[in-house]
Amino acid sequence: MVRTNAIQVFSIIRLTEYMVNTVQNRKICIIMSISNISPPCARIGMPQNIDPHQPQPQPQQQYQPQPQQYQPQQPQPAAQAFQQPPPPQQPRPQQQLQPARYQQAQQQQQYQQRPPQPQQQQQQQQQPQSQFHAYQQQSAGSSSEDLSTHRIQPIATLTPHQNKWTIKARVTSKSNIREWTNARGSGKLFSADLVDADGGEIRMTGFSDCIDKFYHLLEVNKVFLISRATLKAANRRFTAIKHDYEITLKTDSIVQPCADEGRIPTTKYSFVPISSLKPEMKDEYIDVIGIVQVAANITKIMTRAGHELSKRNLTLADKSGSSIEITLWGETAERSEVPVNSVVACKSCRISDYNGVTLSTNPQSKIELSPDIPEALALKAWWDAEGSSAPVYAKTASSFQGGGRTFQDKVVTFAQLKEEQAVLSQSPESREFYQVTGTVTLFRRDNNKFFYMACPNTNSGKECNRKVTDNGDGMFHCAACGRDFDHYNARYIMNITASDHTGSMYLSCFNESGRQLLNMDCRKLLEIKGQSESQFDAVFTERSFRKYTFKVRGQAEEYNQETRIKFSVLNATPLDWVAESRKLLQQIAEMQAQPAQQQQPQDQQML
Repeated sequence: MVRTNAIQVFSIIRLTEYMVNTVQNRKICIIMSISNISPPCARIGMPQNIDPHQPQPQPQQQYQPQPQQYQPQQPQPAAQAFQQPPPPQQPRPQQQLQPARYQQAQQQQQYQQRPPQPQQQQQQQQQPQSQFHAYQQQSAGSSSEDLSTHRIQPIATLTPHQNKWTIKARVTSKSNIREWTNARGSGKLFSADLVDADGGEIRMTGFSDCIDKFYHLLEVNKVFLISRATLKAANRRFTAIKHDYEITLKTDSIVQPCADEGRIPTTKYSFVPISSLKPEMKDEYIDVIGIVQVAANITKIMTRAGHELSKRNLTLADKSGSSIEITLWGETAERSEVPVNSVVACKSCRISDYNGVTLSTNPQSKIELSPDIPEALALKAWWDAEGSSAPVYAKTASSFQGGGRTFQDKVVTFAQLKEEQAVLSQSPESREFYQVTGTVTLFRRDNNKFFYMACPNTNSGKECNRKVTDNGDGMFHCAACGRDFDHYNARYIMNITASDHTGSMYLSCFNESGRQLLNMDCRKLLEIKGQSESQFDAVFTERSFRKYTFKVRGQAEEYNQETRIKFSVLNATPLDWVAESRKLLQQIAEMQAQPAQQQQPQDQQML
């Protein structure tokens, strides 16, 4: 705007985005966004310079522009246009400007070399060494400066162009201390997510020396005043926070606890509909809220480092008519039971393209059961009224076949499922998904063929689960990984017979569906079998003749040069009798309405 002479002397402008910094006792206004209000006009009043170090303008004859004689000036450099003063004003003395980074480093060096005041030394000697006061002493950094007297700046306006700022924010989450290693060396770090009263969010990270100083001070859900930290560009690969920058703590940063006035929210969510999630969004972090359709039991896996890690899978559905599987890891999976049909809010979950679209938690994720927020209340009301009986589209691999179209699982009976064998045999490479409701009448477990020994190795968070062979010396070999292990994971692989009023079929069950049907982990079942064969048989007897809603995948497979159709249970949900009754009543109402709709066109033809 300056280069094109859209802004000239005595033009009226509006600063829409700006910030004010103090450099060498001078106030510098940095303009980031500006709008032009009017062309040059007569000077209004006698403006006074707020900078006491600069000369004030002298009274002068008002400038009267003449539009008929106005000629646009030639474009000139922006710096020259800003430095051109009004004609009557006295020229300002030239000052030697220094880079802002050098000025900041020089000020910090002068500040650190300043000797402490005697009064401060006496207060430090008399201060009790209790834990709370020790935190206060740590929070002061290299100064006992009271941040409560500072001007609080919104988090949303933080940029690296500012050299002095103070924020007041709540710690919504804090990670564990993690180790990092790269070509430049190794060290430790932690991170915390912050939110302020205006809803602005930002991530804060502390390295090495800052861990001992600030990690135990920063408590989740507590409010703090923070200053003297640096800002750098945020890495969106590791956070769902939309802020362009993140805070990095320094050894002289100031973090002070302050009173919680209740104006800052505990957690800020930016929920995304499940139906909008796609494989192209892999590795992005999002917030979702949904109703728990399936809650699997906790399982234990072994990491590559040899540590045992807890895992739990949930299936969530929302008002968009879609469902998705989310995997909870570590402490998040162990905290509490998640009942079916309850509302769960998930913050900072990572998207994966495994088997379509799935979600998983990470150390910064937060899982909240039945949160007291409007979105949760509205979702629960929808589920109780109609959602539990409404069709749900699963975000599985089948949802992304056929040019990105979304398919609904076919609702069939077992007789109709048998007829689908002819359809699948015509397309050996195709897969179809069905929903069928039936009763488990038999668990086939001949010769202990209800489980297999799986590889316990994990790579990048994914389990191998390939079959291992017993070496006979207490070690188990995985051909896929090329390694030997001193243990294995027991996983279900068994066949069941399920039936309804139209017939019965054999269905194959793997680990997840087997655990849902037997309500226990495979390793625990093997322990029962080793203790008592009668108790082992009682487990299957007790779980028989229960009714489920099965999600079944039908697929053609080649075996001994012959094509056979295999139906596998992907999910088994105990039948919700209330939802099933509502669905049947709705079907009856639709059937009753069909004769009336068919009769209406006939009546119109007769008229």
